[in-house]
Amino acid sequence: EKELIMTNNINRKINNILIVDDEKDICYLVKSILRKETDAHIDICTSVKGALLKLKDQQYDLTFFDIRLNDGSGKDLAKFVANEVNYTPYIAFISAYTSYEDQQDLRSLNYDKFIEKPLSREKILNCLQEASQQLSI
Repeated sequence: EKELIMTNNINRKINNILIVDDEKDICYLVKSILRKETDAHIDICTSVKGALLKLKDQQYDLTFFDIRLNDGSGKDLAKFVANEVNYTPYIAFISAYTSYEDQQDLRSLNYDKFIEKPLSREKILNCLQEASQQLSI
């Protein structure tokens, strides 16, 4: 059950990935895990302000949004994607805050996955695989 589907089975439709977390170490961790499994272009960002600029400028297939950022929230980014861009990426929220209230607060948003910290290679690659499968439908 722990077996992961590796690169040769990952759909090539994932060309661009955005990772947004105010902890640079988390950004680089996720990027390094993904880098070994996909040849997609990967951008990282540590603020809502910077992420909004990237989301306007580039079309992403897969996004990782930390829920709590220094200058806003991953929820703000998900709302922006829903209302302001003309594409629909696979949205994964990442957070150390996993209370019932936090998760209920996300219900009104259009997102695909909630990943609890601490992050692991398995959680990140499972998300990549799910996004790939969804994009190929």
